[in-house]
Amino acid sequence: MLEKDGKLQRAFYEYQALVQKFPRSPDFEAALEAQYNIGKAYLDGKRVDLYGVPTLPSMTKAQEMFQKIVTNAPYSRIAPLAQYGIGQALEKSGSITATVNAYQQVVDRYPNSDVAPNAMYQIGYVYFQASRETGYDQTAAVRAQEAFEDFLLRYPNSEKVPQAQDNMTFRLGSDEGDAMRDPDGTPLRVVMNFNQSLRGLSVGAPVDFRGIVLGQVTNIGIEYDPKTRNFRMPVTLNLYPDRLGKQARQSMPNPGSAASEDLLQRLVAHGLRGQLRTGNLLTSQLYIALDFFPKAQAVKVNTSADTLELPTVPNTLDELQLQVADIAKKLDKIPFDEIGANLNSSLKNANSLFKQLDTQVAPEARDTLSAAKKTFVDAQTTLQQDSPLQSDVHQALQELTRTLQSLNALSDYLERHPESLLRGKSGDKP
Repeated sequence: MLEKDGKLQRAFYEYQALVQKFPRSPDFEAALEAQYNIGKAYLDGKRVDLYGVPTLPSMTKAQEMFQKIVTNAPYSRIAPLAQYGIGQALEKSGSITATVNAYQQVVDRYPNSDVAPNAMYQIGYVYFQASRETGYDQTAAVRAQEAFEDFLLRYPNSEKVPQAQDNMTFRLGSDEGDAMRDPDGTPLRVVMNFNQSLRGLSVGAPVDFRGIVLGQVTNIGIEYDPKTRNFRMPVTLNLYPDRLGKQARQSMPNPGSAASEDLLQRLVAHGLRGQLRTGNLLTSQLYIALDFFPKAQAVKVNTSADTLELPTVPNTLDELQLQVADIAKKLDKIPFDEIGANLNSSLKNANSLFKQLDTQVAPEARDTLSAAKKTFVDAQTTLQQDSPLQSDVHQALQELTRTLQSLNALSDYLERHPESLLRGKSGDKP
C-alpha cells in the first residue's frame, strides 16, 4: 500500500524491518526484491517507474538502499543485483575510484552471477570514458586496456565482447611532451549556471584559474526554472585539481570527505566564483575563469548534490549595463511631475492666504509677511515646468537613458565586429 501511495522511502524501511526481524520468513526474498525495485526506481528516476508512481533520480538514496540489501542478505539472489546497482549509482555520480571498487566487488563476490560480466566490462568502460572526456589521460587509458583484456579472457562469450574490442583503441600523443606528461588524475565534475548569453563559448573551452588551465567545458545546455520563470544556462566542466601542483595535491583532503567539503565551503565563502571572459577579441571566443571575488553575494554550496554546482558572477560589461539600467529604472519611478504639481498647488493656496492676511494683519507684522511671501514666490518659480530644477532632473534622466543605450550598442557592435578593438571602426582614419 505504501508503494501505491507514493511513499517509497517509508515502504523501503518497512521492508527493512521485516528483513531484519524475520530472516527466516517465507516473505524474506519477496521483501528483498521489493527493496531492490524501490532502489532501482530512485536510480532510474523514470516518470512512471514503480506502481505508476512518478519518482525523481537520487543516486545517494539508491546507493544507501542497495547497500542495506547487500548487508542484510549478502548471499541472496538479489545481492549481486544490489551490488551492481551500487556501482551504477556511483558511476552516475562521477566517482571513478568508488565506482570501480563497487563493480570489482561484484566480480570478486559473485563471479558466477549474471551481472558479473557486465560489472567487469563497466570497470574498463569507466576508465575508457575517463581517458577521453577531456583531452587524454594516459593512466586511465592503460587501466582501461588492462580491464578490457581481463574481461575478454574471463568472459569470452559475453555479448559485450565486440564493444570491449572496439574500446581497446587509444589515441597516441600528439608529440613526445603530450605522451610523456604526468597524468591529470581523476577529474572533478562541476556545473555552473549562467544568466547571460553563452555565444562564443564552446565544448572544449578552457577553465582558467589565474593563468593555469584547470580543465575544460564538457557540455553546454539550457534549462527552464519554474521558480523564477526564467531560463538558465548550465555549463558542465571537468576540473583537474592535480594541475595546481604537487604541494597542493598533497595538502588537499580526499575527495568526498568531510574535510574536502569544509574546504570547498570556505573557498566559496571567500569569494570563489566562475565568470565568463573573452579569450580572443577577433573571434569573440569565451572561456570560464575561476577566481576570488570578495564582494560577491554570500552563497552556500550543496555538497550532497550528484553534481557539484559552483556559483557564478556576471562579467564586467554585463554588470555595468545592469547597474545603469537599475539606476534609470529607480529614477524613472520617482513621480517628479506629481510632486511638482502638488507643491505648486500648495504654493498657490499659500499665496491666496498671504493676500488675505496682507489686508488684515497689523502694520508691524507686514515686513515679516512680505519676506515669507517672497520665499514662497521663489519656491513656486523653482517648481515651474521650465524651471532649471525640472530641466536638470529631466536632463539627468535623458543622459542615463542615452548612456544605457550607448552601452547596449557598444556591446552589440563588439559582438558583431570584435576586430574594431584593434583596427577601429570601418572608415576611421589612423
